[in-house]
Amino acid sequence: MWTIPFHKRNPPSDNASCYRKNALFVKALVGNPPLASYVRRLDYEVIIVPDTNDEDLAETLSAMKMMTQVVDLNGWDGNIGEGQHPSRWKEAMRDFIRGSGLKYLSLRGITFPPNYLPTSLRTLDLEGSSLGFEGDRLKGGPRHRRIELETLWCNDIESLLYFDIYLEEGGQAIRLSKIKNLSLWAHWHVPERWARLLNQTESIQYLRITVHRRVDDSRAEGVPLEGFVQSPLEHVHQASYSTITHLKLDIHGSLVPDKPIIRPYTGVLNEGLTRLDALERLEVDMVLEGRYDLEPMHFNPGEWRSLPLVLQKYGVLPKLGWLSVRVETKLFDPRLRCHPEEPPLTDEEIAEIELEFLKKEAHAEMLVEVMAERTYLRADFQLLLDLRPELDLSFVTAVTLGNRVWRRIASELRS
Repeated sequence: MWTIPFHKRNPPSDNASCYRKNALFVKALVGNPPLASYVRRLDYEVIIVPDTNDEDLAETLSAMKMMTQVVDLNGWDGNIGEGQHPSRWKEAMRDFIRGSGLKYLSLRGITFPPNYLPTSLRTLDLEGSSLGFEGDRLKGGPRHRRIELETLWCNDIESLLYFDIYLEEGGQAIRLSKIKNLSLWAHWHVPERWARLLNQTESIQYLRITVHRRVDDSRAEGVPLEGFVQSPLEHVHQASYSTITHLKLDIHGSLVPDKPIIRPYTGVLNEGLTRLDALERLEVDMVLEGRYDLEPMHFNPGEWRSLPLVLQKYGVLPKLGWLSVRVETKLFDPRLRCHPEEPPLTDEEIAEIELEFLKKEAHAEMLVEVMAERTYLRADFQLLLDLRPELDLSFVTAVTLGNRVWRRIASELRS
């Protein structure tokens, strides 16, 4: 772990050891420069961006310049882009990345001007980060640099929005047409954001779509886990229909009480799925949670038939050999305190919470059985396996409460 030094005269106690390790690492490289050529992976956690006059900054920058063989960089927290107040450290970080042979760059909570990304870069992994398009547009940076990305992860809505704004602003540094692995958040109320990205990727092999749906409308008759007018698959570049071999759908939803789940596969696994002629692996990972505990009435069996019914159609997904579906419910643990600073619990309060927890455990045992019966429709999947004897099928339902997990794995259907 590489930690940019905060002021060493008064380091926070929980980070003091990190500071000492960082100082030893820097001194070791400065004292023995050949060691720097062995550094291939570098993890940065930016506690505080060093002041230009920081007495440790010169030594830190010297060590950075020596590490010329880094190909894997992880940056955590802190703006390393242009900013309104550029510092020696920010400029050094920008130049370090631009002049490196990086193949993998992970940014967490960081802004960076895209025209300073190295042309060697093949994987860009973003979370809570932006590409600093404003600074890039105003300051320019090196021109005629084209990064041929092969993998792009936009791990949250913030990163996706900023990346799309960069494209909307006419960003040319990053070429998307050759991307083979793409992960994005498909937020239902901003479809134009993720649709633009899908439309520019022509040779995807692995596609991961995350749908995060927080449902609060108690007036609705049912609770759809999406609000899409069109499935994200409708926006995939036509050329990628013949190249996508692995599709993963991550669904996160929170529910309201007394309302059944409708369209549990979020409208993604519908007719649009049938266009993926090269698909070999289909994976669904669904997590349901919220302020309320799920009850049996939430799981209407008829609403879970959409996936097996699509796959039963003749000629659909001819190369599909592996199907995995996991549906998990997370129950609120009554033992968790929302406000740790509150006064200690009395013995009576502790006993009451423990009793509530025991009731929750019994509820979890019942719920996982109901989920297994209603989300995995045995007759439909039996017919699917009869039609597709080569299909490897995994279907798991789970309920978690604190550290405990109850699971049910669909029994083997083949005779």
